Amino acid sequence: MASLTDPARELADFCDDLISASSSKRGDSVIARVLGVDAWSRDFYQIIFCVMDRADFIIEILHTCDMDDDVRAAAISHVKGIKSVFDQEALTGTWNNSGNGLTRVQANLQPLKMLSPTIRQKVQYPKLNEQELSDLIGEIDTLLEWLGEHQLVQGDFIRQATIDGLRQFRFRLERVRWLGWGYTIESLRELLSAYMALERGASSDDPQAEATLKKLGAFVKFVFAKAGLAKDMSDTAEFVLTAYRTVSTFATPVLAGYLTFQPQ
Repeated sequence: MASLTDPARELADFCDDLISASSSKRGDSVIARVLGVDAWSRDFYQIIFCVMDRADFIIEILHTCDMDDDVRAAAISHVKGIKSVFDQEALTGTWNNSGNGLTRVQANLQPLKMLSPTIRQKVQYPKLNEQELSDLIGEIDTLLEWLGEHQLVQGDFIRQATIDGLRQFRFRLERVRWLGWGYTIESLRELLSAYMALERGASSDDPQAEATLKKLGAFVKFVFAKAGLAKDMSDTAEFVLTAYRTVSTFATPVLAGYLTFQPQ
């Protein structure tokens, strides 16, 4: 049986490396070193935005949970505490100083982990192991290489949009290392949108468009199989449409609880 994870646990796992990052340097320098990117680079901003988005998503889920108001308020406070690790004050202040980045992680990381069982009742999905993550990134690279070598007779901007979406999807998987929600799932939704746009505009005399549809459809099925959301459909177009609806539903926390992963 696949091991499960949830938005709170994934965010906590992401922050685990920060708890041991003791340094008298500025917060932005410490976090950039842990993430393996340059401070204030494009990659740095993207990762910070992913974290902020995830924290906001967890708060949205907490508002749908059955708990006492004071417990909910305390839980939200801890999530905001994690979010504050990445605000301007913490990023520009000395990491080790009281009230700055390190102490904020120390004060809020364990409570965030303890929220995981509650959040998982609403939203859960398989946790990708290292091999599964590597396989998925490998599939993305293969598709990117193929798309880079094939132009479409009509609507080539859709091919470029697909390439851009794949690159974003890859970045979020590799750098943030979660599949489930936030920017990563938005990237997948953009890919599905590109597929459907291409399908609507595909011409029978454009073999490259047909080949692109086939490649992209196979990739979407691969992703959904890894995510434990595989659908038993032989028609690729129907599968992609269903996939798009599923991903769109996952992007809405109130509805997400109705589409949790079911172990095989």
